[in-house]
Amino acid sequence: MIRWPETALHVCVMTVGLTGLACAQPAPPAQAAGQSAGPSAVAARIGDRAITVEEIDRKWQELDAASFMKATQERYDVRRRVLDTLIGDHLIAEEAKRRGTPADRLLADELAKRVREVTETDLQTAYEQMRGQMNGAALEQVRVPLMQYLVQQRRNEAREGLVEELRAKAGAIEIALDPPRYTVSSAAHDPVRGPAGAPVEIVEFSDFQCPFCGRVAPTLNRVRETFGDQVKFVFRDFPLTSIHPQAHQAAEAAECASEQGKFWEYHDVLFANQRALGTSDLKRHATTIGLDAEAFAGCLDSGRTRPRVEADLAAAQALGLQATPAFFINGRFLSGAQPFEAFERIIREELARKGLK
Repeated sequence: MIRWPETALHVCVMTVGLTGLACAQPAPPAQAAGQSAGPSAVAARIGDRAITVEEIDRKWQELDAASFMKATQERYDVRRRVLDTLIGDHLIAEEAKRRGTPADRLLADELAKRVREVTETDLQTAYEQMRGQMNGAALEQVRVPLMQYLVQQRRNEAREGLVEELRAKAGAIEIALDPPRYTVSSAAHDPVRGPAGAPVEIVEFSDFQCPFCGRVAPTLNRVRETFGDQVKFVFRDFPLTSIHPQAHQAAEAAECASEQGKFWEYHDVLFANQRALGTSDLKRHATTIGLDAEAFAGCLDSGRTRPRVEADLAAAQALGLQATPAFFINGRFLSGAQPFEAFERIIREELARKGLK
């Protein structure tokens, strides 16, 4: 891992695993996930009273849903990454055996063919993209660790490419490691796209002023194009008003557009115009998609859709969410503006779980 000089806490961050680019409100430090036995194991006894690990977790979730979700998800993410590494090691070893060569030699030869050289232009581009993490350091001050980081990143990508090819040759690989799942309900007013009986349901908690929510929209369109009627989308509001002061009213306006049957059209306009979310802008956007301007203005000015937004906000907080966008794919949590491949992997696993492709 590349280590930079000390930096200030950033509101929008990129982390490894199932957490991508996201907008987050300031939050207290999360509790660390401890090692424990199975949920039915007894953690303590007080006379004839037994306290189980499952009881601890229930109470933890009740007291601090955010840290419970974070710790549970992080533990699964680490286990899944290690599992994928072990699967890759096995596939490489089997391929090496088939070719009659040591596994480390096969991997070295394959990486030599696949790893692209890091050029000066690549270095400059990465520095510009990560400048905010440099704490004012010039490129020359971080050249060596940045180069090491990029080289390792490309080695990892090359190994992943090799493993994906070997996975395809190996056929079906059954993943029995259970991911954490959360019960995520939807309200009657929540906009839905896709058939009710779709085998995969994606519930999105989003904020119209969050740049990363806007950034992930094309990815979700690609998911729709790829999987069609196999996926149902549910949109829920989670305006982070402490950092996005216009988000709440924008969500109310989208609910007003929904009353006229044009939520998704209005949704697209808002994400395309995130710098124009004032009251007059919201009313102007309504006319661009052919809404009844007078009815829309009356709805927005009355504040009658505010309780719907508040209901979604309360649901997000009850789940322990602290950042947008946040997704639940058949109850499996995925945070941030993830690439298409992150959605695709989970969706295909969920389809396979139901015997579908």
